[in-house]
Amino acid sequence: MSPEKEALAVFWTDKRFWLFYSLGVAAWILLALGWFWLPDSSTLGVIWSAVHGLIVIVSGLWLIRKALRFYNSSLKAILRPRLYPSLLLLTAIGGYIPYKLIGWHPQLPGFGLQTASLVIRFGVAYLTAVTAWLILAALLGTDSQAGRAPASSGPLAPQPAQPNP
Repeated sequence: MSPEKEALAVFWTDKRFWLFYSLGVAAWILLALGWFWLPDSSTLGVIWSAVHGLIVIVSGLWLIRKALRFYNSSLKAILRPRLYPSLLLLTAIGGYIPYKLIGWHPQLPGFGLQTASLVIRFGVAYLTAVTAWLILAALLGTDSQAGRAPASSGPLAPQPAQPNP
């Protein structure tokens, strides 16, 4: 089985992680956007802004690490030229398609239809980006496992003791 097919199979086996991760990224986005609303007109406001910024950075790194560890990913897999087409495709899907969806402004009559279009386009763009990232993490995990021997689930056979010299 190719690493791409294996990554898709691994990705679709645990939909709860996808849901958890999607909600986690949404919470992180709200946390990051909240940083822009912090007042910085006093010393205490500047201190809180710096602390909040550090919380945003650390929580973003934690989310990235969570996905990479969940799929047992290795960043060394990025150096394998065999994965470059898949990496480029997932980057295009996760970046370009959401960008085009958000930038598309269909001419719809009425404020209600325009708002519904906005919500649907942003929702699809968000879920596309998160899904592409998680499939990429799964691909890095399945390809990093490719050179390893499969682990046996059974008990190890007894080994004779080595004599001491």
